[in-house]
Amino acid sequence: VGNDVDVIIREYEYWQLATGLNIKMQKPGKLKDMAAIESFLRFAFQLPNQPAVHFLYMEYDGRPKSTFFENWFERTEGELHDYYERFTINKFRSFAKPFDDWRRNRNQTFHSESRKNRATSEDCSEKELKDINMCPVDLEKQDGFHNRAKYLGYDEEVHPDWVEKDCHGLFVNWHPAALGHEVIGYQISYHYMRLLKE
Repeated sequence: VGNDVDVIIREYEYWQLATGLNIKMQKPGKLKDMAAIESFLRFAFQLPNQPAVHFLYMEYDGRPKSTFFENWFERTEGELHDYYERFTINKFRSFAKPFDDWRRNRNQTFHSESRKNRATSEDCSEKELKDINMCPVDLEKQDGFHNRAKYLGYDEEVHPDWVEKDCHGLFVNWHPAALGHEVIGYQISYHYMRLLKE
């Protein structure tokens, strides 16, 4: 942690963009959330390397949570579009489009049986099928490929009993488990490797 950073990722899903800011920072008639984002960007771009800024949203239930980005940044008339034009600002929707094909399937990816609600073990309803957290694409390989994260965050030889008790799914309640964080990390790594290749 320090000033020598090239990329800043802001992961935010469950609260408002200005949550935790107890001061009035917006101009009259302006949104506090927009003022909070602008303040965040100004601090980020004052760092020595003027890092790229990415807004990360999970969107595991298939519902878009980043409409503010399209409205404020991407649209030419958006109030923060000038930042978007001048600096490197992007967004990731980790469990949205990458999972859309699987999300539409009623059956599990590697099994012929229907997708199950991981809390009730019952068949997922039509609405639940969109939510890859509560209705995984496959109960054993919840990211569609792996039955656990490659690295669980601890030495498995030192703590072998932890492995059995650990969560190997994509999520723990509404938070990503180790596998979920690994998927996000791979996506961002792939994005930068592709840019470097170009």
